[in-house]
Amino acid sequence: MKKALKWIFISVGAVILLAVLALAAHPLWLGSAVKGVACSAVPQITGTKFAVAGLSVNLYSGALRVNGVELWNPANYDDKHAVTLDTLSVDVDMDTLNSDLIVIKDITIDGVYATYVKADGKYNFDVIAANAEQATASAPQAKEPAAAGEPSPAEAKREVKVVIDRLTIRNVKVKY
Repeated sequence: MKKALKWIFISVGAVILLAVLALAAHPLWLGSAVKGVACSAVPQITGTKFAVAGLSVNLYSGALRVNGVELWNPANYDDKHAVTLDTLSVDVDMDTLNSDLIVIKDITIDGVYATYVKADGKYNFDVIAANAEQATASAPQAKEPAAAGEPSPAEAKREVKVVIDRLTIRNVKVKY
């Protein structure tokens, strides 16, 4: 019995230690996990290729960095890409996340290229939007409205405002 109890404590301690290490090291793995999910989910929704060269998330500092985003056009369009993005950088004041006023210190968007082109009588973004609508049509619908006298979930939520201290958008090219 003592031996079994000892192994239980060791096992629980090891799990707690691994959880603490995983949280402490999240900047090393969280971005890769999100990138992997995005690169597999977006093509299923849009019906087009999608790639992200780099993505990092740091929950301690409130930093999000994304680079090398590419969303391809559907088949039969002359332009390879519908949208590309060189870099996106977002810095959030983490102390404000639980307040009614969330402060985003900086958003920088750099190197955007977007095309809005027509092939076979259809614009590329209309085709992508139709693919997304079709892919999400089978998603679960919202629950029934709340019973009389009960506040709806939307009413029960507090109102949160967002302030962006600095927004920088540069090197944008659009083809129509």
